[in-house]
Amino acid sequence: MLVLLATAVLTACGGGNSSSSGNGGGDTGSGLGDPDEGAARLQAQRPQVDRAGASLGKALAEKLGGTTETGPMQYDLCSSAPVEGLSYYAQWRIRDPEPAPTLDAATAAAKAAGWKIGDTSPAEGQLPESVAMTSNGLNAQLSVDDGVVGWSVATRCIRVTPEEANKSVGPAS
Repeated sequence: MLVLLATAVLTACGGGNSSSSGNGGGDTGSGLGDPDEGAARLQAQRPQVDRAGASLGKALAEKLGGTTETGPMQYDLCSSAPVEGLSYYAQWRIRDPEPAPTLDAATAAAKAAGWKIGDTSPAEGQLPESVAMTSNGLNAQLSVDDGVVGWSVATRCIRVTPEEANKSVGPAS
């Protein structure tokens, strides 16, 4: 699960060779948008993330088999002073797919489900090789590690007030 968490943070923050602009995860993290409205925008996008991740899981499970499990959901700081930004991300995994999947097979299933495939990040330390993906303005990261298919879906970095950033960072309830 630690691997999935690290992958999700890379996705939300624009790391892992994803297609983000590198300025905190996306175009809204660059200071565009009213920070007073950021919390409402973030809340409005949360159901979209949850639906996209669940839908991707269904497509992956249909192609790869196994049992889909929901992982942690969290608000994460994706930029800091002078521009505060938050993203919301959620994680899922498939256990016991048959036969053991490859990243190529998982990527093909995601592509068939309508996800645009981006760059592949090589394995680094304890992080497995992963693929960046996008769909409908959301970022995702897909990996296969020890027979477990894992993915996270995240909003782009959304500008919020410093107070909202301090209040909201952490597990989503």
